[in-house]
Amino acid sequence: MQQQVETWWHELNTWDALEARNFYRRTLGWTFEQVTLPDGEPYWLARKGGKTVGGVYSLSAPTYKGIPAHWMTYMAVDDLDRAAQETASAGGEVTRPATEIPGIGKIAIVTDASGALLGLIEPALEQLDESAKTVDHDLMDEDDSIEFAPELATANRRNARYSLPN
Repeated sequence: MQQQVETWWHELNTWDALEARNFYRRTLGWTFEQVTLPDGEPYWLARKGGKTVGGVYSLSAPTYKGIPAHWMTYMAVDDLDRAAQETASAGGEVTRPATEIPGIGKIAIVTDASGALLGLIEPALEQLDESAKTVDHDLMDEDDSIEFAPELATANRRNARYSLPN
């Protein structure tokens, strides 16, 4: 059975989290809240206008040696454990096992059968219940936002958010 999937989380993976936070603070007006990952590493939640819009993860050697700074998109799934099993059986690979991000949800990094990297997230319950906290939108200021074409969307089962039809 296929899962409902949609873009949910945007994460900057960077070698210089301080410089990146300063850049996005100045250019987009974001503020940041530091949380601690289960492995003890810091993680920063990016906020704009009281809404969580993404996260910043600090790359470190030797684990991420040779990987350039990049933005990672996470697709929401209903059951991360099942999605990881389906990834493996469909010819993909789980490259970073499930990790809990406090207040955001459980994430994993996988590759598809062609080797393309993809993030998966099982959103925390509070993310599903409070549409004001969702990050399923572009990350620009409201005045600069691109109007979404509602005629192309169908309401999904998670509050007032939309996803493109299959």
